[in-house]
Parts: sequence; C-alpha cells; structure tokens
Amino acid sequence: MESTIETLCARGRAAHPELTLEGATFAKHLARCRAPLASVAGQLHAEDLWLACAALARDERAVARLGDQYSPVVWRYARHIKLTPAALDDLSQSLWAALLFGEPPKAPGLALYSGFGALAGFVGITAQRMALRKLQAESAAMRVAERAAAETRLVAGDPELDVIRQRYRAEFESAVRTALESLDDRQRMILRMRVVDGLTCERIAKGYGVGQATISRWLERMREQVRRDTLRLLRERVPLTESDFGSLAALVASQLDLSISTLFDARPARG
Repeated sequence: MESTIETLCARGRAAHPELTLEGATFAKHLARCRAPLASVAGQLHAEDLWLACAALARDERAVARLGDQYSPVVWRYARHIKLTPAALDDLSQSLWAALLFGEPPKAPGLALYSGFGALAGFVGITAQRMALRKLQAESAAMRVAERAAAETRLVAGDPELDVIRQRYRAEFESAVRTALESLDDRQRMILRMRVVDGLTCERIAKGYGVGQATISRWLERMREQVRRDTLRLLRERVPLTESDFGSLAALVASQLDLSISTLFDARPARG
C-alpha cells in the first residue's frame, strides 16, 4: 500500500511541479476521500487527486489552476440548462465555494472526489446538479410571483377584501398549516414536489411508479382537501359575515398554492 501511495504521489508531483504539497498530506487525503487503492489504484487519476488535495490545502496556485482549467467544463455541462445569465454567474461562484469550502455540516465537495473518474467529470456533474436546483428554484420563485400578482389583482378592486386579507393573514396561514398537517407524509411530499420544486406530474409519477393521470388526481384531491379544511378552520376561528366569508373563500382558492409554497419553504421536507 505504501508503494502504491508513493507511486500516486510521484505522478501528482510530476503533473503539478509548481504546487506545494507534502506526501503525508496527500496520503491522509487519499484515506479521507476513500480512494480505492486496494482494487484499482492503477486506474486512479492521481494528477487530478493531487490538484484537488492541494486546492483543499489552500494552495493559491492550485485554486487558480482549478478555475482556469475547469471553468469551461462548468459552462459545457450547464449550458443546456436554461438559466438566466445572472444565475449562471451565481452558479459558478456557488460551485467553487461548495467544492472548496463546503457548508457545515457538509464537507467541501472536492473532499469527496476519489479519483476513480476524471476530475472534469466530477466538477461538471456537480455543476449540472446545482444548475438544475437553481432552475427549479427560479421556476418556483416565478410561480410564487405570478400567484402573488394574481392575488393583488383579485383584491385591487375590492378594498374591503384587502382589509380582510391583512386583518386575518395570521389566522389564514395557521389554518393552511393545520390543513397541510392533516395530509400524510407521502401526500405532503408529492404536493411539495409539484408546488415548491416545480416537478411535472410525469416526473413525479415515475418516482412513485404510477401513471401521470394518477398523480394529477392525487394532486387535485389534496388541493381540494387542504382548501376545504382551511375554509372549515377559518369559519370556526374568524368572525365574518356570510358575504365577507364568501370573498375570503375566493381569496383562499386564488392563493392556496402560494400559501403552501411559503409554508413548505419555512420548514424542512418530511417523508
């Protein structure tokens, strides 16, 4: 095993003679990232492992080399994901921060690179996954903005309804929260994937091994259950006339997904 590590060290030094890295530091890194030394050591990308280890050790030349060499890879993997230019720029910054520093309790991404495949692929796939998450977040934010605009249009011509909305906002959110808690874990997860993550019914259906039409029916029933329970709770808790309650019911229907998104974002997923 020692001779294997020495061979990998020699390959790393030869590829990156300008980097300052001790062999003992590299050996510890190989243990932490669980490089498969006993089975396929000869197939490991020792040169990439050496660069990753030096970058994690805060060697400025290694960090600069990573950026210069792999920024085009990031663009190549993420270019087919339709992010805005600003989001792509943010992706690059977020990616290098995640790879080099991580976010407690998560370790730096490069610490997980075992050298079995090329570092370019590891960086590219990480960038692609982050880009997809950003796209989902952008889509969710856009849907929330659209629903908020719809709510604004709904109350714009009705000052009394706007007063009702502002006065009973806390009661409304509490009622929606209670209604959501009446769903089981699977129902909440499916609703979250559709409303918050923006996944299509087709993708959700594949994950649960059912037909797309089945997911559509489940979602329709869940929304109706949450709407019905929310209105029941509001009727019990809020002193309104029948006319005002009818207006509030229309508001509930118009902003139900917005409220669900807000409440789901405020707490971790379950199930």
